[in-house]
Amino acid sequence: MRHVAPFFTRLLIAALLPAGHSATAAPSAPPTDSLRRLLRTAQPDTSRVLTLMELSFAHRGDKPDTAIQLAREGVQLARRIGFRRGEAECLNSQGLAYLTLDDRPRAMQALRAALHLYEAIGNRWGAAANLANIAQVYDLQGDARTAIRYALRAKTHATALRRETDVTLLLFNIGGSYAELGRLDSAFLYTRRGYERARRGHDVQNLVVANVNLGTMELRAGRPALALRHYRRALPLCRRMGYAEYLSSNYLSIAELLAAHPHLTSQTAPTDSVLHYARLALLTARRHRLAGPTLAAATVLADRFRSRHHAPDSVVRYLDLTAVARDSLYNQEKLTSVQRLLFAENIRQQERRAAEVQAEAARLYNLQLLAIAIFILSGITLLLLFSRRLSRSRAAGILGLVALLMVFEFANLLAGPTIDRLTNNSPVLALLVMVAVAAGLAPLHHRLERWVKGRFAAEKV
Repeated sequence: MRHVAPFFTRLLIAALLPAGHSATAAPSAPPTDSLRRLLRTAQPDTSRVLTLMELSFAHRGDKPDTAIQLAREGVQLARRIGFRRGEAECLNSQGLAYLTLDDRPRAMQALRAALHLYEAIGNRWGAAANLANIAQVYDLQGDARTAIRYALRAKTHATALRRETDVTLLLFNIGGSYAELGRLDSAFLYTRRGYERARRGHDVQNLVVANVNLGTMELRAGRPALALRHYRRALPLCRRMGYAEYLSSNYLSIAELLAAHPHLTSQTAPTDSVLHYARLALLTARRHRLAGPTLAAATVLADRFRSRHHAPDSVVRYLDLTAVARDSLYNQEKLTSVQRLLFAENIRQQERRAAEVQAEAARLYNLQLLAIAIFILSGITLLLLFSRRLSRSRAAGILGLVALLMVFEFANLLAGPTIDRLTNNSPVLALLVMVAVAAGLAPLHHRLERWVKGRFAAEKV
């Protein structure tokens, strides 16, 4: 099995807190126990929305179905109280949880909705984060061209906000997407820009990504010596940061590179350099229980002993280890597949219950509107029937004014959601629209009043 050195890119995750936080690494999960205690006492306001979002974000990796349910509850509450930033952040967390389940269509739908809200309220950092997340979804779908377009938009926002680390990360993502398209000149251009930024800022995390990606690009460009230099530069950085998977992958990339280009091996090396790096890759992978890297390293070692060292015992030993790692990886994939099916079924049931609740709420709302309409029509009818008797009293003017107010408020109930949508929830524009409606109702009321009085005058004659 041929090991392929990957391009390392990471999601740019939208801010959990109002001030935001760095996206150079996944943020540590908040303590869920304290968040749940806070959730039990939180009032139905913005603080509860943010608590739901943080709890959802904390569970997106281990319990994505729970994360989606919490985020959905946060979205519903945020919409009720008009907290648009909270709604956007809950949608973002929901999208990332769907991405954990590899449900890319729903992830894209939630992330796009969050992006629309962030742009509507002018939150450039939230917009940048969601643009980058959407770019990563397109990259996972194999649409590198669209991924680049969204990543460039995200980079524009991050640059304007002077978030240097995030700009560096986006440069790597753009470079990796260009490499997938085979456009290595553009890939090198963006990745080297990111490398220089990381080097100037002493950003060790992004230096790891830069060296690994540059090594992979140099190898694809047919420059193995330069690729080897970058892979070796990444090794101490991986050890320093504790990146076990990066470290194992780097060891294995070096082993395979030296096997394919033996002229790069030092002639004074006391041992077989390919075996040396492959064993380091295997040791690192087994120590951290990484089934995939264990399988790749054991396969390389078995092939090396079979082709060069003619040691049947070692070949058998590594082949046995390969079989064990393959079984472990298969079992993990099978367990993950079953979990995803269970998560998907839980989400389907949650969505069905949510749809039933929404349908019941809509039915009750429509019934209330119908009852109000019947009440208003009945009142107007009674007013007309008894208007001759009331015309001589002051009650006629008062009842007419009450009827006008009820008609105005009923019109507000019916047209309110449409007005909010057309005015993009702008209170100033909504107020102007309602003033215009009231200005149209007032003359109508006066005309109706004159018509009724004229009718009664004619009857008296």
